[in-house]
Amino acid sequence: MISVLQLELARALRTPGIWVIAAALQCVFAWYSLHALESYIELAPRLSAASNAPGLSTWLLARYCLPATFAAMLAVPVLTMQRVAGDRQSGALSCLLAAPINGFSIAAGKFAALAVLLAGLTTLSLLNVAVQLSVAPLDLQALVYAHACQYLFLLACTGIGLVCSTWCRSPQVAAFCTAASLMLLWLLSQGGDSLFAAFSLGQHISRAMAGVLHTGDIVYFLAIVGVSLAVTARALDNDRVFGDRA
Repeated sequence: MISVLQLELARALRTPGIWVIAAALQCVFAWYSLHALESYIELAPRLSAASNAPGLSTWLLARYCLPATFAAMLAVPVLTMQRVAGDRQSGALSCLLAAPINGFSIAAGKFAALAVLLAGLTTLSLLNVAVQLSVAPLDLQALVYAHACQYLFLLACTGIGLVCSTWCRSPQVAAFCTAASLMLLWLLSQGGDSLFAAFSLGQHISRAMAGVLHTGDIVYFLAIVGVSLAVTARALDNDRVFGDRA
């Protein structure tokens, strides 16, 4: 697992793609952050007259953290599409499957490398909030919890992307399948059906971004990660036994 992690990190950091994604997301994060702060300042006179007006921290949770999380989610298909489908297309997967490591170690190593990259993206989002400490006092506990949930949410999305990358032969198809799956899971809560809402990514992350600590949200994200790793490991072991589908 460690060797796969090191290999994947070295490959990712040597390519310009991750740096372009980080720069683009930081621009988006900064715009969302400044827009949320500007809108709060403009509405401050009216908000001060209301008895239940939201503070800046609550405002940022809804107007910055949630949109920033959605923007980061859109980068997941690009980050995951090459992990297995790209290796399959280039022939590197056959060499990896011939190595004396099991499918779970391969899946966990690739996932861990993506988790490190996502930790960097989440840190960029949190830095934009830290900058605003110079403007007004913030509820750091709620904001840090929101970003912790953002990280778990992105890990769950990455698990789904890794499964799609494992099942597809082309990275482009893997990216499309990942984006379609994530958007479907995000929009499940829009129908109003409580059964579908229970499986909705949007429903769980929206509740977390409201500053509400709910263990069900954390369990939901971790469950997706666990199932995704198990499915990916099983698919890789099948490729080892029955031959690479490429």
